[in-house]
Amino acid sequence: MMRGYEGYGFLWMGLLWIGVIALVVWAFVRPTAAPSTGRRSPLEILEERFARGELDAEEFTARRNELDR
Repeated sequence: MMRGYEGYGFLWMGLLWIGVIALVVWAFVRPTAAPSTGRRSPLEILEERFARGELDAEEFTARRNELDR
């Protein structure tokens, strides 16, 4: 009666294996990708400005102490 569907078993089995492989790859890749919020902490910004030479050591120390409060 359903002779038109006989050849689709291998197709479904192939789709099943592709899904299993994709799930395994996703499970291994997902934890290594750290979510990036795109926001930096104020201390990181201060350290970058000091590294670029925008702040001298005295000003850097004063601002870092203010952030630590």
